Formats: sequence, C-alpha cells, structure tokens
Amino acid sequence: MTVPPKKENGRTPSKKSSQDKPPNSDSFAHHTEKMGDVTPLGPDNRRNPSQHRTSFTQKPSSQKPNPAPLNFPEEEEPLLARRSHVRRNRFKHLRAGKIRPQRELDLHGSERGLAKTLLISSIKDAAHSGVECILVIHGQGRHSQGGEAILRTALPSWLTNPELQEYVLAISPAQPEDGGRGAVYILLAQNQNPNLIK
Repeated sequence: MTVPPKKENGRTPSKKSSQDKPPNSDSFAHHTEKMGDVTPLGPDNRRNPSQHRTSFTQKPSSQKPNPAPLNFPEEEEPLLARRSHVRRNRFKHLRAGKIRPQRELDLHGSERGLAKTLLISSIKDAAHSGVECILVIHGQGRHSQGGEAILRTALPSWLTNPELQEYVLAISPAQPEDGGRGAVYILLAQNQNPNLIK
C-alpha cells in the first residue's frame, strides 16, 4: 500500500523542475572548466587605453613665409630694385650712397661661375655677421671679349636667386666715388640664423 506524501500546511510538496536551476548553470560550469588554467591579469599588467592613443595634433610649420620679391622700378636699370617692405626713404639713402658699405667684394675679372659662388657665399656671410650694406664691384666689361659686361648682366638673376631671397633687401648702382656703373650697393637683412646658411 502506497503512502501518499505528507502534506505541509495543507499542501502537497512538488518535485523540483529543471526550471528551478540557475539560468545557464550548465554552460557557466562548462566555461569555468575551460578557463581553469587562465591566470587573471594583475593591476601592473593591465593596459591603460589612454597610454596607447595616437595623437593627431598637427605641429606648427617651421618654414618661414617667402619674402616679397624684388621689384625693379626702372626697366633700363636692371640693378635697381627693392622689396616692398623696404621703406622708400631707406632705399633713397641706399641709392645716394648714404648707407655706407661695410664690406667690399671685387669680382672684376673673375670667371662667371666663380663670381656667382663668391657672391652668394659673401652675401650670406655678411648677413650673418650683421652687415647692413656691401659693395660689389663687377666691372663694365671694357676688357672682356666684345666689350660685354658679363658679370653686370648676370647679377640681376643671381641676386633674385631663391637661395638669396631672405638676405637681399635692395640693390642700387653705386655712386661714382664707389665705382659708378661698375659696382652695386646691396642692402642686406641683418643677423640671419646661421643654421640657414649653407
């Protein structure tokens, strides 16, 4: 004879169903078993995401803006020019020989290639040394073949060379006592950075 289950508080206890198990208990146990050999990371081994971010901040450009070009006001005088930021009064003093040359470079009789090299290096060195004005003697070509003033003709292109654009502020034919049409005054930008001189 089968004895019916004893009632508690008037109710018959029921069997536990599979629904009473914790959710996903089987999968959790299986996952824990698979992770048994894994060692948790200590605080010293954890990666801080902020330490590995790449900065895309654009650095300011170190390049200097290009200076204003030399303006040649008189077509018949190729050795008369100034940059726009040079004051007219200062340019007038240069033309009159009132800004006295502190250095002199004599290219008269030099071969064309050597003359260009000497001119460029002398201008850079003078600008770095704080020289305001130099006198360049180029000659008038009286002793050259055909009587052509080779150096005088080449000077405008040499002085507008990009390599010299930050050094040369203005140029003017010299006064008679300084060589006249056989020489030229060159007004320089002073105290240039020596790291820019090559």
